[in-house]
Amino acid sequence: MSYPEGRKMDLAAVNSRLRTIQCLVVLFPLLFAVGCGGAGAASVGSAASNSSPQSAAISISPAQAVLQIGASQQFTVAPAKAAAGVVWLVNGVQGGNPQSGTVTSSGLYTAPQAVPSGGAINVTARDAASDSATAAITIAKNPAKISITVSPTSSVVQADQSQQFSASVTGTTNHAVNWYVGGVQGGNASSGTISSTGLYTAPACPAVAAATVTATSVYDTSTSASATVTVSGSASAGRSNYYVATNGSDSNDGSFCHPWATISHAAGVVKAGSTVHVRSGTYAEAPSFNTSGTSQSRIRFISEAKWGAHVNPASADSVVTINGNYIDVVGFDVGGGQDRIGILDWGSYNHTYNNRVHDIIGDCSSAGGGGIVTANWNGTGARIVGNVVIRIGAPAGSCNKIQGIYHENVNGYIADNLVSNVAAYGLECAHYCQSSTFINNTVFHSGGGLWVGDTDNGQITSNIFGSNNIFYDIVPGVNFTSCGIREYPGTTGSGNQYVDNLIYATQYPLCLSTGTATGTVQASPQFVNYQADGSGNYQLQSSSPAINAGTSVNAPSRDIVGGNRPVGSAWDIGAYEYGATAATWPWQ
Repeated sequence: MSYPEGRKMDLAAVNSRLRTIQCLVVLFPLLFAVGCGGAGAASVGSAASNSSPQSAAISISPAQAVLQIGASQQFTVAPAKAAAGVVWLVNGVQGGNPQSGTVTSSGLYTAPQAVPSGGAINVTARDAASDSATAAITIAKNPAKISITVSPTSSVVQADQSQQFSASVTGTTNHAVNWYVGGVQGGNASSGTISSTGLYTAPACPAVAAATVTATSVYDTSTSASATVTVSGSASAGRSNYYVATNGSDSNDGSFCHPWATISHAAGVVKAGSTVHVRSGTYAEAPSFNTSGTSQSRIRFISEAKWGAHVNPASADSVVTINGNYIDVVGFDVGGGQDRIGILDWGSYNHTYNNRVHDIIGDCSSAGGGGIVTANWNGTGARIVGNVVIRIGAPAGSCNKIQGIYHENVNGYIADNLVSNVAAYGLECAHYCQSSTFINNTVFHSGGGLWVGDTDNGQITSNIFGSNNIFYDIVPGVNFTSCGIREYPGTTGSGNQYVDNLIYATQYPLCLSTGTATGTVQASPQFVNYQADGSGNYQLQSSSPAINAGTSVNAPSRDIVGGNRPVGSAWDIGAYEYGATAATWPWQ
């Protein structure tokens, strides 16, 4: 049969389309593997030759890299417009991890600090359309020989002190090391500790006489170097520092790690220039300090925590007795038993700082009593500063022979003390008290403020300077006259001055014989929280008339809690300086 030419072409096209449909229906699973003939079909060989580990949509550069541990490699993707939406993965984990390395959102890969055990690492970039490209990374050790040196190679380190070590690593670009003490990374309490930067700190109480400090290469853990540390003694032990603790023993050496048990034993052993640190606890003893220091090498007894060491014998004429010279007693809690005197000072140039002396019974007979007493009429140079003296022979006004702070010799300096609930006067200057200063003290709810002069030895008391004191809530005495400031008639001489004191709530503010008073403030001190029993807050309110109302003459540079004076334009009146920041213990 014959057909027109155009018709033949139509039949050919139909036959071609039929073959294509047949191929798609019958051979669809093999369509791209073997082809079905016709234009555009790929052979098996051509498909294999065109295979690639990357999607045609994006590519990564470089496609592979060899890195040392800890080294970095910047990867990029193409086309550039795809980079904005790319997520970076290391071995399938977005951002990576320390074992396989990490990668930033901008494609900066950092190798791990050790060669991974799993072989090669893949860094993958995946775009928003889930197209991805992968680069292969090999982590390898540097073939060069690795070596480490530690400096110094040996050191003597005092207990509780430190030594800086350094490590130099050669043969690799990774200079990181891990530090060990005695084979333990970071060390321990018995042999000492070491930081990641090589700062070694010896233990306070060493369990070993020597320790080994080692630096190990992070790049190659089989490479290391060591230094020897000799640990010397115990912390702050030796001729100048000794320690007392309730769990110590007087057969010990008094070192930081082997303290004595009693303050009395320490007092009998130490020499000029020594400091005795007394740890918190109750010491049922009445220590006497008999050994003298010198002007350049004082002997110092200090409670490690303010008022933490409580000296409390069941009964004693005096709880603490100072018989030597140039001795400091600092920060103790004193009293609470059947005692006549809290701290009794028979020497010269002794300092009584920041103690809490309380609940002293006293003896309302000829024996008398007191919180802090300087009893040597021939003594000189006492400093009684920053103490709290409370409930001395109480109740207030009940007995004229029991005082708060009783000063009896020359050139004394009594400052920044808080005194309350005393049977007689809070402050007394009597017997051979001469040329002494009473300044910035706060006395309240007692039988009197400041007594000057004597009644029984004929001594004339002169050149007393009393200033910046608060005398408040003075309770009338049972058998004596209660005043803010009193000079006993016939026993005071020239040169007694009382400047810028605040006296309020007392029947007799000033009872003077020969002295002069100037700048006296007669108004409420406006304590933050006044409680007559001593349980209140005796700092000043912002509206207190005592603020900036004191004199700078002979004034202390700190207040009762170590705050700096003055804060405003002038010294405040009283033991506390308004706005001052308390210092860290100890500040004396």
